[in-house]
Amino acid sequence: MTTTAPSAPIGLIIACHGLLAEGLVEACGLIWGQSLQPADQTPPTQKTFPVHPFSLVPGEEPKHTAKRLKALVKKCDKGRGVIVMVDMLGGTPASLALALMVDKQVEVITGVNLPMVLTAVSLDLTMDLKTASDKLAKTGRLAIHHAGDLLSEG
Repeated sequence: MTTTAPSAPIGLIIACHGLLAEGLVEACGLIWGQSLQPADQTPPTQKTFPVHPFSLVPGEEPKHTAKRLKALVKKCDKGRGVIVMVDMLGGTPASLALALMVDKQVEVITGVNLPMVLTAVSLDLTMDLKTASDKLAKTGRLAIHHAGDLLSEG
């Protein structure tokens, strides 16, 4: 059992098909103006990035994929829980993440997009898990527009 430290951050994971998770991390780094990596992979002189990518590997046994995700959730949980942002509801990454919600220290948000990840990077990761996941889900929803409609509203 993990003990909650008052300043411990919420863990953040992006779990997707293919290399989408890594692509979102890379795109976020481009917007921030530097290459960003998870804190445990970054030299102390560089900015750390609190979001950990998780990719579904083609041909990997589902049991092994589930074990990898479970291990990453455990690694990312510093006592305040973990938010797993997945590409789509019903996909394997979502199904694996949803199976981990029995812990009550895991929240799953579907439909991850770049605005959601940018918000995650700048989020106050000391807020409670439910508030943080609600904020990320809302950001993702508010970022989706039909551009033609926006332009015609003039």
